[in-house]
Amino acid sequence: MTELPREIPADALRGVVPRLSRYIPWRPTPRQAAFLLLPGLEAFFGGAAGGAKSVALLMAALQYADVPGYAALLVRQNYQMLAQPGGLMARAQEWLGPTDAVWNADHHQWRFPSGATLTFRHLQDAGAERNLQGAEYHYIGVDEVTDFTEDQYRFLFSRIRRSADSLIPLRMRAASNPYGPGVEWSYRRFIVEGRAHGIVFIPARLEDNPHLDREAYEASLKELGPLLYRRLRDGDWTIRPEGGLFEASWFDGRFMELRSVPAEIRLCRYWDLAASEQVRGSDADYTAGALLGRDRDGTFYVIDVVRARVSPLGVQQLVQRTAERDRGLARTRDRPVPVIRMEQEPGAAGKALIDIYSRLMGPFDFRGQVSSGSKEARAAPVSARAEAGQLWICRGAWNGEFLDEVCAFPQVRHDDQVDALSGAYAHLAESEGRGHARVSRARIGDPTQRVRRSGPPDPSPPPPPWERARSSRHQR
Repeated sequence: MTELPREIPADALRGVVPRLSRYIPWRPTPRQAAFLLLPGLEAFFGGAAGGAKSVALLMAALQYADVPGYAALLVRQNYQMLAQPGGLMARAQEWLGPTDAVWNADHHQWRFPSGATLTFRHLQDAGAERNLQGAEYHYIGVDEVTDFTEDQYRFLFSRIRRSADSLIPLRMRAASNPYGPGVEWSYRRFIVEGRAHGIVFIPARLEDNPHLDREAYEASLKELGPLLYRRLRDGDWTIRPEGGLFEASWFDGRFMELRSVPAEIRLCRYWDLAASEQVRGSDADYTAGALLGRDRDGTFYVIDVVRARVSPLGVQQLVQRTAERDRGLARTRDRPVPVIRMEQEPGAAGKALIDIYSRLMGPFDFRGQVSSGSKEARAAPVSARAEAGQLWICRGAWNGEFLDEVCAFPQVRHDDQVDALSGAYAHLAESEGRGHARVSRARIGDPTQRVRRSGPPDPSPPPPPWERARSSRHQR
């Protein structure tokens, strides 16, 4: 297979013109033209804000508007995003209002003399996907795909179909900035793993948009913090808050489907409870529960993470509900039921809380676990595993918030997910006994090597990066 360049030169498509219907009044930029020329089922136009990605989605939707029977769909997360000034519906009105296309406000749909249609939909409401059942589209464009869950995006593929004798191409197209709750799965699907699955990624740049006052927009973007500025101005998908104990690059290529987790695995769901519930105007901690697995070779798998800000009763219900779900999932996949551990605070109050949960959890293997040492010291062994390529993450909607916290730790306001991960790791590592698998920093860069179970116990974990840096300064 011929690999496409990651960056498309501005003159690479000179003389090559995509199919354009008379309903597209603007001339495509070189990158938009590349996007419109793509023949495959799935493609992604992503990167800097102001790169004319949404316009490219609208152009692609209108390419076959003169063909009888053609049906296109443009989707955003909610209706307000569709209808806002400069949004897809406003731009479509600007382009199509003076033409012979007819707007149906009740159905949010443009109909063309050919019989082709362009429809606008959102997936904001629970179960909104059901409104699309039975629909058939040749083209679906998803704007700001990072506002969606991966399951919502994948569901839309079920609406892409055509009759056996149709020659209209089937296309799923997405666009987004590297910002939003779904940034992690989008980065993984479209950029990290996309090429291997035939997904073409076209980077967007602010400089590519001739219709935007770039100087004024650049000044607006400079009001953002440095992290968000680099994401929106430069289209940087890899930047994360920097904390020092974990690096984002350690998790590149370390995502997997749940079904691929080994069957012979020991599981622990560990809970870190918040001290109080959310109060309006406050920034309370979360209750977090991490489900971690360890296989026979000493490789660890972050299978699921849940977190919430709820009342004490809500926390109890969350822990019980999650235990039932974990048990059902384990049984359907022929895996052992996870043990449940919870951080036990020192003193009588901590013991009393664990006693309450012991009664609540009934048939489950539940116990309190007393922690010792600083949060950084408890997280250091997990950091070593991650750096050695021995920590995998199952794909899920929780990935983005989890990795943002992990990679910013300990310079982060909330560290509940890290605490839950460290607790689950401590239980699985300790219960393995003195013969548990060794972490070898020499294996960094060679994640295909499997660790052995023989040998002496793990040495004391290395000092965290900030301690190593401090030591180096003293030595100098």
